[in-house]
Amino acid sequence: MLHSRKLWLVALALGVAAPVRAADLDKLTPADAQAIMVFNVRSALESPLAKKKGVVDMVKKGIDDNAQAKQALAALGLDVTKDIESVAVAVGNFADLQGGKPDKMLLMIRGNFDPDRVDAAAKKADTVKVTKEGTINVYEIKGPDGTGYATLIGKNMIAASPSKEYLLKAVKNVGGGSKELAKASAGLDGKQSMWMTMVVTDDMRKAMADNPQLKPIANKLESVTAGVSVTDSIVLDVNVNTADGEAAKFIKTQIDAVLPFIRATAEADEKNGPLAKEIFSNLKITANQTALNVNLKVNEATLDMIIKAAGKLPK
Repeated sequence: MLHSRKLWLVALALGVAAPVRAADLDKLTPADAQAIMVFNVRSALESPLAKKKGVVDMVKKGIDDNAQAKQALAALGLDVTKDIESVAVAVGNFADLQGGKPDKMLLMIRGNFDPDRVDAAAKKADTVKVTKEGTINVYEIKGPDGTGYATLIGKNMIAASPSKEYLLKAVKNVGGGSKELAKASAGLDGKQSMWMTMVVTDDMRKAMADNPQLKPIANKLESVTAGVSVTDSIVLDVNVNTADGEAAKFIKTQIDAVLPFIRATAEADEKNGPLAKEIFSNLKITANQTALNVNLKVNEATLDMIIKAAGKLPK
């Protein structure tokens, strides 16, 4: 829906300016996780810019316009604008995603939940089967895209996965993520509205080595990190972390070779040219001894242009 596009466009990009706090991995993060993406929902919704744009009202209207969602949330006793703290997605194997079978994926939702209401609502739902694994209640949820599994951990965490085995392994064997993932995430600000980390694995390096353009740097790529934060403007910061400065410079050279053409094409667009010009004017790409950095600053006026452009997209 058009309204949903606007909502996510704004909500995922907003946050609160705050002192830097290292991005710690949730203790439930699987030990084999190759990537994680975290949305700090509550801080985003409470940010000054989100309040100014009326994001909370947009969320509530979106729920009110969806009878099924409204009924489900009422049964759970859940107010998503107040009760959800963060949403994180950990991926254990990118090859599974490419094959269409993302078994090694874990969704972690932190917030305030009522275990009794969650259990009661699950038992009443025709599409949910409740089973017991030791002391753990497992909810088998059947949907149009397949079956998923979820469990409630205390009053503050819902964990879910396409694989029952992967879910139980994460819950029973708390891993806290791999050393590589934790190391790559350590330099990020955990209070950002959104942050993500992806470790470059040996399998990824082998696949990139088959590409003539990527072969020179395949063995020098270590991880990719990104974050979105807000002060008086929205700032997107992406880092491709490398083993040495030569690899970072090589990537920048490749980007510099095609970016002028992309920019010229985008700015020539009759409808969205002014927006493209504004974005490219605030885009900075640099390389140092440890990473390629892509930085994009979006002020409020540009954000309004983005929202307006999104409103012209087909439903």
